[in-house]
Amino acid sequence: LEVLADAYDGRPLNKPNDLWIDPGGGVYFSDPVYGRGERNQDGEHVYYLSPDRKRLVRAATGFRQPNGIVGTPDGKTLYVADIDTLRRFDVNTGAPLSPRPFRNASFVNDIARGPDTAVYITDSTDNLWAADPTDGAGRWKQDALLYRHLTAPVIVGDAIAVGDVEGYIHYL
Repeated sequence: LEVLADAYDGRPLNKPNDLWIDPGGGVYFSDPVYGRGERNQDGEHVYYLSPDRKRLVRAATGFRQPNGIVGTPDGKTLYVADIDTLRRFDVNTGAPLSPRPFRNASFVNDIARGPDTAVYITDSTDNLWAADPTDGAGRWKQDALLYRHLTAPVIVGDAIAVGDVEGYIHYL
């Protein structure tokens, strides 16, 4: 294994978590703290590592605790799960777009982009959410899998799949 990035501005990263590789080969990743309590950076952010792996920049700020991350196929929009909100960013400018709060969500975790272009998100109370990629508006919430401790959503053909703590795979 090769470490691609371990510090920003001369200080260690917090705890790099999820990543998304953009169409040009650059890497976006979230850098939360999670339970350690010790922050190495001045907050919890999203970073971008250039395709040549020589330049690391802070791509997005203002998070409470960034987690899952995915972008659009054209690489123009970045989605980041942040506690109870789906945040969207313009990749070219870094400007935030309208955030989408998820009422009654408990810590939104992982994100996948579906074949229907929706963004699918799991939360820590085992809900699977879908959001419209153009405006972040919620499409539906699947709560039939409560108490299953869902894994990150994965796109399999035309279906969304999530695993659970018992080893079952659920296709939706």
